[in-house]
Parts: sequence; structure tokens; C-alpha cells
Amino acid sequence: MCKQCFFVLRQQKWTVQAVLFVNEKISKQMIKFTAGIAKESIVDVEGVVKTVDQKVWVVSSAEPRLPLLIEDASRPETEEDLATVKQDIRLDNRILDLRTTTNQAVFRVEAGVCKYFRNYLTSKGFVEIHTPKIISVFRAEDSNTHRHLTEFVGLDMEMAFQYHYHEVVDVIGEMFVSIFKGLRDNLRLEYKEAVKLLRENGVEMDEEEDLSTPAEKLLGKLVKMKYDTDFFILDKFPLKVRPFYTMPDPNDKVTYYTYTEKLNLKTIQSYIDSFKYGAPPHAGGGIGMERVTMLYLGLDNVRKTSMFPRDPKRLTP
Repeated sequence: MCKQCFFVLRQQKWTVQAVLFVNEKISKQMIKFTAGIAKESIVDVEGVVKTVDQKVWVVSSAEPRLPLLIEDASRPETEEDLATVKQDIRLDNRILDLRTTTNQAVFRVEAGVCKYFRNYLTSKGFVEIHTPKIISVFRAEDSNTHRHLTEFVGLDMEMAFQYHYHEVVDVIGEMFVSIFKGLRDNLRLEYKEAVKLLRENGVEMDEEEDLSTPAEKLLGKLVKMKYDTDFFILDKFPLKVRPFYTMPDPNDKVTYYTYTEKLNLKTIQSYIDSFKYGAPPHAGGGIGMERVTMLYLGLDNVRKTSMFPRDPKRLTP
């Protein structure tokens, strides 16, 4: 029977290696018991960080055979020489996967995104009814991509503007710059400019057509090459690909009249009437916290920044 055993204790992202050895107060049976505790069990350890007597209690014993090992999950999937854990296995056993130091760091960054989001908007006077909110958003999203979820954490704000909705766009742009810190310039492109840039680089698309994922990725690269920035705002999306309640571009008469002819204004007359009494114009914006964190950290999939991701194929755990 062994006279000592080593074991690793972890709390969030901090780890410490401990040693237990036989002495006048610790028996060989205690050593055997401690050595047999399953990995990822939750334990209470009583002791001082020096060579003194220690006691160990098992608070919640883990199954002897784990679906994944933390040391394996801590390695990147591109590792060739050692065992790694694929994404579906990670997500099926998210409780264990969240214990890696990488994930602990990811969600600390995500907490920082929330903090800077609120701090910036609060500093701009967003209080009372317009207080910035962190909300859970659910949508019938049938997109199985690296950046889509059917449930995501949204950072939401709305504000009244005096003259033009660009007042809101500017606040959102400044907010992103404030969050990312390292970005120095705020860039806003109109949709037609983006389409022109894509056309010049071999993408065939109409000005009223929505951006596909490949086109969106290419646009990011083109903006980086042309303006030397990773961050830009795309303004004046075509009305055809926007919700009905968004404001048409008053300079685009063709789109405006084509759209209103198809919309039965009587169905929203009570909403329109509310503006007879001086209701101020409003615009709002929301960002997906997980997607911002994914982009900021350069990760390849939004599921890595969602604590319990939801998509068309995943409802558990």
C-alpha cells in the first residue's frame, strides 16, 4: 500500500498540487481513500499552505469514468501528438468543459464585455427607461453556422434622437471602440458602398440583396485591406431585408414607395397615431455578447463563448 499520494486541486482557473503522506495522524487507509477519489469530484480540503496535517472530504464524488479529461479538453483541437476533445463532445458534457482554464478565461472576457458595455452607456447618461440591458434572446434561427445560435445573450440599448438616427449609430460605434480599446478609428460604410466594393472583387449581387456569409467574410477582409481596420458599421441596409418597422431611406424613393404599397398601414394605424402626440423618434441597437467575444478573441465558433449553447440541433445540456 502506498505511503503518499499527489493530487491536483482546482478552483476556477487556479490550480495547486497537493501531497498527502502517512504520518502519526494520516493512515495508509486515508492515502488509499484519497488516491481513489474520481477526477473532477468536488472536495473540501482542510489545511494550510505548508507542511502541516491535512484532511480531505469528498463533497460530491464524480463517476470513476469521465466522458472527457480536463487535460485533454485544455488542448487545442489542432494538437496532433496528444489527445484532444472535439466540439460536440465538449458541448454534450459542457459542465466538465467549462472547467478548463481556457473557458474560464473566455467567460471572464465576456464579463468584461458586459462591464464596458454598461459603463460606457451609463457614462453617456443612459438611465431610467433607457438603461442598457443584458437579455436572453430567442429566435427561430435555422442557420447552422459557426456564428449563429437560437438563444444568445444580447446587450441591448435604445435612445431617443433629436435630428437623425445616425446619433444612435454613432453611440453604438463609439461603444464598440470603447469595448475593444485597441481600435483607434470608427468606420461606417453605406450598404451600396459595400456592394460596390464586393462587385469590384468578383461578387455578383444586387444592391437590394442581403449579404451572404461568404460575402460578409470577404467584405471584412476588403475593408481591412482598404481602411486598415477590423471594425466597421454597415449603414442603410436595403429595406427588403429589414424588418417592416425600420425607417426607409428618404433619398431612396423607389424603394420607399414600392415598400409602402405592399404594406397595409391600417394594421398598424394605432402605432402611427401615437406619433401625433409628440412621441420622439427612437432607434435601438443590440449586439450578441457571445459573438463579440468570439470575434475579439479570434475564436472559430460562437459556441465556445456560450455557456450552454442553443441551436437548431442542440437543446441539452
